[in-house]
Amino acid sequence: MNHILKVKNRISENKEPGKSKYLKMYCMFVLLFCFLLAASGCATTKTSGNQALRPQEPAVITGIDIQDNAVTITANKPFIYTIYRPGDPYKIVIDLPDVTIGAFNKKIVSQKSGVAEIRPLQVDSPALMTRLELLLQTPSLVEQEYKNSVQGKAKGRSL
Repeated sequence: MNHILKVKNRISENKEPGKSKYLKMYCMFVLLFCFLLAASGCATTKTSGNQALRPQEPAVITGIDIQDNAVTITANKPFIYTIYRPGDPYKIVIDLPDVTIGAFNKKIVSQKSGVAEIRPLQVDSPALMTRLELLLQTPSLVEQEYKNSVQGKAKGRSL
């Protein structure tokens, strides 16, 4: 069923010429108002029952692989990370916002050269974040590589 709004503007002859001008302006204003009201208030949004507003699931670390002078971190989803060096030259910190540590909740001691250990830490408040503290055997420079939108890599090489 079509809903039609038909507006007819019928102006009668007035004996006062100024009144006709104001009547035309009034009709134009009413038409403009109706148009603006129709254009701004008619849109609705729908969400299906399955698409209710749910928070997105965070990425989960699925692997921490230590090689000689390198660490590979793998997750089930793309993630963002920040690598920085605090004042300690033997330490590298990797922050991963909106990422959980998964099964990696204990200190990982390395048998490879370059990296002595990794200490994972998950912070839930004020926002979810995983922090990985890498303790190095020698002060190192850091090179980073991000592949396939699901891997972050921090490499160290001796100074």
